[in-house]
Parts: sequence; C-alpha cells; structure tokens
Amino acid sequence: MAKANLFKDAFLGLTEKDTTVRLASGTINFYKVGGTIPKDAYTNADKGATVANPLTLDANGAAEVYLDGRYRVLIKNSAGGTEYDMPENAWQVDTFPTLSITSQLQIPDGSVTTPGIAGTTDTNSGLYKIAADNWGMAMGGAKISEWSSAGLIAANIAADTLTADTLTADTLTAATLVADTLTADILTADILTVDNLVLDGNTISTSTGNITLGNLVEDKTNTGIVAGTTQTQVGATELTATFNEVATVSTDNDGVRLPVGVKGLTVEVYNNGAELLRVWPSTGGDLGRGIDTALIIATGTTITFKAYSAVLWAVINKYTNSPSSVRALVDAGHGSIYTKIRELSYGYVTGNAIIPVGTWTTDGTGYTINEEGTYCIDYIDGHTSASAEIGISLNSTQLTTPIKDISIADQIAVTAAPTAGWAALSQTMHLSEGDIVRPHTDGTPNLPEVLFRITKVG
Repeated sequence: MAKANLFKDAFLGLTEKDTTVRLASGTINFYKVGGTIPKDAYTNADKGATVANPLTLDANGAAEVYLDGRYRVLIKNSAGGTEYDMPENAWQVDTFPTLSITSQLQIPDGSVTTPGIAGTTDTNSGLYKIAADNWGMAMGGAKISEWSSAGLIAANIAADTLTADTLTADTLTAATLVADTLTADILTADILTVDNLVLDGNTISTSTGNITLGNLVEDKTNTGIVAGTTQTQVGATELTATFNEVATVSTDNDGVRLPVGVKGLTVEVYNNGAELLRVWPSTGGDLGRGIDTALIIATGTTITFKAYSAVLWAVINKYTNSPSSVRALVDAGHGSIYTKIRELSYGYVTGNAIIPVGTWTTDGTGYTINEEGTYCIDYIDGHTSASAEIGISLNSTQLTTPIKDISIADQIAVTAAPTAGWAALSQTMHLSEGDIVRPHTDGTPNLPEVLFRITKVG
C-alpha cells in the first residue's frame, strides 16, 4: 500500500486567527479540493486507520495526522467559528499553507526534565527556561548548555567527539570542558576560559595533527615577581609567562620554578633582584644539570630556557656580560664545616658563567662553572707567622682534608707559602659546566688580604 505524506507541522499549536490563544478543542475538517465532500486522513503512514473527520484538536491546539494528496482544510474554533479555510489547490503534497502570525508566539517555560519545547517521543530533551533571560538546552533530562543575555555559558560541555569547521566566540566560558576528541579546522575565541580542560588526556586533535598541552603559559611579560624564600624547589615561585622579570630576590638562592615543559616552549627569566636567583625545573625536570637541580642566575642577567619535552630543558644563553669573572678577597678564615676551604668575602661577580656556590660561613668559598670554556684561576694567600700550604681543588669531596693529601685528580695546583710570607698560584685550563673550583689549603693560612680570582678567557 502506498504511504501517505505526514504534515504534522501544520497542526502543532494552532491559535485563533491574529491572536496567541490556542485553538483548544477546535476542529479540522478534511475535504476533497473544491467542495465539501469529506476526504480521509490517517493515523499512520500505512493508512491503517482513519482519523475522525472533523478531527478535534487537543488542549494545545495540536493534532498529528497523515494526509494523502490534495485537500481543502477547514479549521474551526471550539464554538464552531471558522478560523482558517485552506481552499482548492491551497493544500498539496509539497505545498504548506502560509500562516501570518502578527503577535508573540509563546511556549511553556518547562524544566530540565520536561522542556517547554521537546520531541514527541523524546520528552526530556529540548529547550527550557532557567530564569529571566536565561535558557537551557537539555538532553535526556540533563542540562548540556545554557544561554544568558551575555551569550553562551556552560556548566558542563561533554562530548565524545566535538567537531566544527569553524568555532568562533568572543567569550567562551566553561567550568568543565570534557571531550575525547576536539576537532576544529578553525578555533577562534577572544576569551577562552576553562577551569578544567580535558581533551583525551592533554591532546587536542586537529585536522593536521595533535596539539599537546602542558601547563598553560601565557605569551606575555610578567614583571615584579617575588622569588620564593625557602630556597627549595617546592617553595619557589612558579612562572606563568614567556618573559619573567624577577624584581625581588631578598636572599641568595631565593627561587622561581619553570612550568611543565611543552616541546618548543621558550621561557626567559631576568634577575632584576639584588641577590643570586635560583631557577628550578618543575618536579622531575632537568635543566641540563641533573633532575630537580637548580641553575643560578646572577643579578642583572637574563637566561632563556627552551623545552624539548615535559621535563627536559636546554639553556639557550648562559650569561649576558662578557668576559665573566669573579674575585674574592679579604680573609674570613675557613669554613666551619669544610675546614680546609678558605672563607673569603667576594669583591664582585660579572656575567653568569661563574656562580658562587654553597654557604661560605660553613662551606667556605667555592664557585660553580656555569658555562663550559677556558678559565684562568689565580690564588694568592699565606700566613702571617708560619708556613702554609695553599692550592686549588676541582670537584673535591675531601673538604676537611689538607690540599696536598686529597686525590691527585682533584688537585689543580698546590704550593707552600714560606714562613711569614705568601705564595701565588695561576692556572689556565678548560672547565666544564657544573665543575666546582675552590681555594683549598691545609687550614692554616691567615693573611688578611687574599686574592682568589677566576676569569673566563675563552
């Protein structure tokens, strides 16, 4: 049997002519075109049963029927008065009547479980009112999106796959955006605010590849940063911009911490504070000096870091002043713990290739080489009334042992100062990044004026 054509949209929410009053309990008469001979309308597409003719509308002025071919349709109100007469040739298989609505068409407010506009067989999905100037879209009785006078807002946007050729918004705000796959040829937003962004772990899939997200680092300048004062990785101030001016470094080795790396990310750190600044990687990270090991930046120096993975960083530039040199002078004895390492007060540090290391009152004077190269090391020291042994050690761990008794491999140079006199040492050599150089003695030198100098010469 031939199937009829469904025209249910023509009979949804009919109202009295030129008003918004629903045609509750109104009637529809179906006639053959050109007269008043009744013509059958059906309850389904198989013409299994006919509807009453005239057909009575429900309380919302609605009815659903199947029509076969051309009709004359006469619609009346519950009192029998004619509201619409669709005459000969006005109603055909592919021609719908034109209704002129001159006043506001209203829908019920509804709720998230029973929306005001919903499907006939899907009554808990559709549009509903939340509050004044605030509407929501429900699917399966749960809100999936929300609009206000400010635009689209959303408490939760969830999708296994969200696909768009172009997604453009002046402001897109969501407390939680969850998608296994987010695919868009063009994603444009003046403001994108998301408390939690979960896209198949931390990957956004695009038409040309994947974008992997680590911590969000803004491409901007942050100034006035205060370094963390605990001198630890955990207590260091986290950096969130591509250029960071650290303005306050209250104590040597106060610190800042780089974000989790993303391949290609570049972060610059400028020490505009008064003291030495420690820059730490994120937990498990490596700046080329070992896992969770900090790099020290001298005051007035900028260092650029480039990420090659989430944890591995390369230092692009090590120092800004050239040549780099340090000079320590004025006797302060020896370290209280490392008793064979001279404790001196340093006169100046230029550049960032040579960095003071340790706490000098306990550890004695020491310098870390921050840039591989050729260095000249000078040391002048002695004793006011007795002989003394002085020397230069490299990466020694025998810091309570006299210089002449430590491992030969750790001795750069050793000499003896005469009684009531001084001696001088000078050595030029290649040093690697991370090497530690110290003025190492037998614990007896006490000249009040001492020179320990390291200069990068190549």
